[in-house]
Amino acid sequence: MDVAPGTVVLWSDLSCPWAHATVSRLWRTRAELGLDEQVRFDHRPFPLELFNGKPTPKIINDAEVEVLDGIEPQAGWQAWQRPAHEYPVTMLPALEAVQVAKEQSLAASE
Repeated sequence: MDVAPGTVVLWSDLSCPWAHATVSRLWRTRAELGLDEQVRFDHRPFPLELFNGKPTPKIINDAEVEVLDGIEPQAGWQAWQRPAHEYPVTMLPALEAVQVAKEQSLAASE
């Protein structure tokens, strides 16, 4: 795999609270070190719903977010405010959107 200098490759699922906490810490650390323009994150899709054979149930994500909010409160957690039946049933379009944004730049895909 070719990775340009100053690039950190991240494999994650956008719906995974653990990945979200990690990305939040990476962004914060990059900013604290003054490396916002020198370091880019190359997000690669790791679609848990394909590996698990089904999307992660909302009740599981909610329980993980509750734990992670105490560990990484700066991650910007927000409870789902819409009706439960409107909760996304797949993250595949969002994962694809990140990849399409890379056609502009890594900064756009972040």
